[in-house]
Amino acid sequence: MTGVQCVLGSKYTLRGATGLRAIPRAVVSALIGAGLSAFALTPTPTLATGRVASLAVNPASGAPGAALTVNGTGFTKASPVVLTWGGSPAGMPQVNALANGSFTAAVTVPNQAAGTYIIAASDGANIAALAVQIMATTTPTPSPTPSPSPTPLPSPTPLPSPTPSATTTSRTYYVSPTGSDANPGSVDQPWASFYHAAGTLQAGDTAIFADGTYTETQYRSYTAFANSGSGTPGQADYLPITIRAANPRKAMLNFTNKPGGVNSTAVWIGTSDPSYARKNIVIRDLVFTQPTMGSNYSDGLVRCWVGSDNCQLIGNVFQNAYEPVKFSGNTGSMLDGNLFMAANVHFGAFGANKPVIRYNEFQNPTDSAIQTKGGTTDAQVYGNLIHSLGGGPAMLVGMYLGGGSCGSPCGVTNVQTGFEGDHVVAWDNTIAGSSTAPAAYGGIVIEGCNMCTAANNNVLNATVSIRIISNAGWPQPDGSTRYVPSVSPMVQDQITSGCTYPVFYSGGPTPATNDLVGAATIDYNDFYACGSYGLPKMAHPVVGNPQFVDPLSDWHLVAGSPAIGTGTTVSATDSSGRVLNLAFTRDGQARSTPWDLGNY
Repeated sequence: MTGVQCVLGSKYTLRGATGLRAIPRAVVSALIGAGLSAFALTPTPTLATGRVASLAVNPASGAPGAALTVNGTGFTKASPVVLTWGGSPAGMPQVNALANGSFTAAVTVPNQAAGTYIIAASDGANIAALAVQIMATTTPTPSPTPSPSPTPLPSPTPLPSPTPSATTTSRTYYVSPTGSDANPGSVDQPWASFYHAAGTLQAGDTAIFADGTYTETQYRSYTAFANSGSGTPGQADYLPITIRAANPRKAMLNFTNKPGGVNSTAVWIGTSDPSYARKNIVIRDLVFTQPTMGSNYSDGLVRCWVGSDNCQLIGNVFQNAYEPVKFSGNTGSMLDGNLFMAANVHFGAFGANKPVIRYNEFQNPTDSAIQTKGGTTDAQVYGNLIHSLGGGPAMLVGMYLGGGSCGSPCGVTNVQTGFEGDHVVAWDNTIAGSSTAPAAYGGIVIEGCNMCTAANNNVLNATVSIRIISNAGWPQPDGSTRYVPSVSPMVQDQITSGCTYPVFYSGGPTPATNDLVGAATIDYNDFYACGSYGLPKMAHPVVGNPQFVDPLSDWHLVAGSPAIGTGTTVSATDSSGRVLNLAFTRDGQARSTPWDLGNY
């Protein structure tokens, strides 16, 4: 390793002044590619500025299948952290640093040969690594039984086998604006396009994109990815296909000449045809854009569709599309830490099961930032920031719990017979219209949603803070119309600052026909600087200026705020009855009883 020596068993932290680009290529290749396992090394000073990241593993060794606890400190607060074992993320859990930059993760020792391996953690700006030992199992290996199979060739002569299967070997490839898709994808001979990478990677493989702009002109029919990842997230068999930037948000993919025109999708992941199912796809830290925004919902950048279970979009930028991202008909997909700009509807979940939408920023949505409709079940929506910046357009809605799928019979069976949203839970989000352009229809709209919860959210500058309604109505085969009501919604521990109507149903401050089934639980909320029309009767109202540190940008509460310690413990479940953990703030701190109102 050029100019760098380390010793196995010691901790290492590498950070450049501007991220990984400032670290020598040899160091990055050793840490991320080779996992350090091939080097005998002695300690040197940490290459770092500012925050210093480190890891601790307990115990520091174990046999395959043993449980290890990995503790990290000094990472970027509230950011996703990628864990790798021997240079591969396969089988490693998904983690996020808390507000203090720490995390704890449970890691299972993989079924690999005894020896020294490197556990590494990176949030894109900070890297820490630590050597651990896989111990030989104590059970003696029985002597091999003679069989007619060929005798293995002696080492080091390679076996005459094809390229190793992706189920057992994880490979890393590289992509550069100056590369060629005819290259092998090595560091020195990188590929040139997302199209080629998505068409080549197999389960467990990773493609790393260098800084620069990639003009994408080729598209694969039905699904962008030729292969699928495998296994189950958090388990030892998990082998995702990963495409990521070398430096967060420094690699831009500009999708031009989409085959369906501007009102079509650039990257399809999965389709309704099972033969094109593509699960365990991870895309992180890239910028997605296109030259011209389309004019309807068909214009998109990424669609995680039927068969794309566990699709993960992490840390990306999506811009200049009518509806940049949609999850539909899949299970367990995640939208985490992304930035959305210049879009109409920023994100939609349509008939998705157990999607997680967290810690994203949505700037200047014109229609809405988040929709969870079309029969979406068990969506968890938390820690997001939705805001209209100065000079930007007024948003119509911050987020929908449920929604309105169509105004005509468009074949969404689970809505025709069920609900737009089912057990959708939104907490620790901030929806901020501007003082000159408040959210016009609602900060949070609960529409056709069954047992849906809004808790500890901030709604700032909205014509209506909370709107509870049925959807527009579904024509039935007999000619009648079925309205999909909202059933027993819960709104608690909310802060609203600046609104005309605190709570509004379709016709006014009380539920109209078809709006509501059961009772709405609305209590422990502070509706500050709001009109009295639509102010609900609450057994435990909180009254007064919530006293944010900065009403425009920092929604922590200052000492003396009436919102401190005046909330209630909120309990919400998913559709199976499993109780969800809402007892943490937007910056990852545990809530103390009694809870504060709002995000923090």
